Amino acid sequence: MGLEFKIDTEAGVVYTVGRGILSYEEFNEYRENLISHGDFNKNYYHLVDYRKASIDRSVYQARQSAKTRLFAKVAIVAGEKSYPFAQRFYGWTEDDGAVMVFLDMASAREWLGLPTENDP
Repeated sequence: MGLEFKIDTEAGVVYTVGRGILSYEEFNEYRENLISHGDFNKNYYHLVDYRKASIDRSVYQARQSAKTRLFAKVAIVAGEKSYPFAQRFYGWTEDDGAVMVFLDMASAREWLGLPTENDP
């Protein structure tokens, strides 16, 4: 099923949804597609929804990518199966408060300063 993103240029937010079992190859392909998209902007916020995803162990190779900042702020909403990876990803980042892991979408949206009634 993989990773899909939508860029909202008006709100300055990239919405990403992951579904199914996500692999390292899928993460790399997603990252390349996102960075090369004409509307990509490093000043945007990133709202990641992994509530319906689980992460293949191969994704742990992404450690170096986690240290490269692509967004001003990143909120990761994790489910039971993706929470361990989300926490590990958070640990790999430079801890300056720009990445946070949440268990519910409303809290993530609030942290990013987005309306909580719009769940993409």
